Amino acid sequence: MDKSFFILMDDVKRRVEKSNLKNKDGYIDEIERIKVIYKDIEVKENRRATYDSVIKIGKELLNEEKDFKKKLEVFLRYCNAAVYDFTDGLKPLKYFMLMYTISCMLFMILAPQYLSALLPLLMILPIFLGLRGMRKRSLNGLILGLSVMPMSLLTSTIVLKNAYLVRNNPTEFFMSLAQQYNRSIEFVRTIFIGSTVLGFIMLVTTIYTIYMGYKYRKMFV
Repeated sequence: MDKSFFILMDDVKRRVEKSNLKNKDGYIDEIERIKVIYKDIEVKENRRATYDSVIKIGKELLNEEKDFKKKLEVFLRYCNAAVYDFTDGLKPLKYFMLMYTISCMLFMILAPQYLSALLPLLMILPIFLGLRGMRKRSLNGLILGLSVMPMSLLTSTIVLKNAYLVRNNPTEFFMSLAQQYNRSIEFVRTIFIGSTVLGFIMLVTTIYTIYMGYKYRKMFV
């Protein structure tokens, strides 16, 4: 890594030390942690624009007076996120987005059956904005997107709990459903088993999405 980056980080550190920020020690520790990470990083030519952006934001921070705390947090998040660019570590984002999309799709399918048909409609906007924000590696997009996951987790739990409760007397349960919806027992059984399988898949993808979102949260700015 170029010496100019470490000179910049030292300047930012001195600015923090002279400031009246409440969590001053926390910011200083984060700056030192970033310096250690960047020590062994070599910026490739195709990532030069990202590096220049880091330097530019850092220099603007040094001249900031009004919103120094806010700009400092943005700068530190940008430094952390840029690590994934410099080290070609963006591959997990692809799998994270895939698992998130699958979880949301299964939620839209299963929630009307077990909760409310209105619930998926209420979640369309957070899902869409979250998905768009996460593609841009926005931290707000990540938070908004993950806010849907508890409902997905709840839905999958209800689906699996329902399957567990009817395990002792499935025939009677399927017969009652067949009479209620005027369908054959075989049709009802197929739908129920299919929903249970999808519920299990949704549970796995939702837990994985939450885990990946937390693990790679520093990838987002």
